[in-house]
Amino acid sequence: MSNLEANSIEAESRQWFYDRYSREVVVKWQDWGPLERAEAILWLRKQGRSLRKIAASLHCSEGLVRHYEILANLPWQWKEALDQGRYSARQLAAMVRAARQKGGFNQLQRQQPPMN
Repeated sequence: MSNLEANSIEAESRQWFYDRYSREVVVKWQDWGPLERAEAILWLRKQGRSLRKIAASLHCSEGLVRHYEILANLPWQWKEALDQGRYSARQLAAMVRAARQKGGFNQLQRQQPPMN
């Protein structure tokens, strides 16, 4: 088998895996919580998929995809606060956006989430 054929087979298997995972994300999207959705969005983005294509395949807005992308990049303490129900996904995303506007996003990442 030539190197070109091996690369072609590898590319096809990666595409098959991506397509299969993408279908799984679409099918299970409604059943997943915010953290599972966030991790799926992060994985799809790492695979090079655009926000627009992800949003179209999930039948949601690009803004919602960005919202989950923010959640995926939060430190574990903040994800834990979301998982425990101390904050909603919307509240955490709003806190991150506000901190970015004020220029204090790095500081927000280092601190513990306030008790709600």
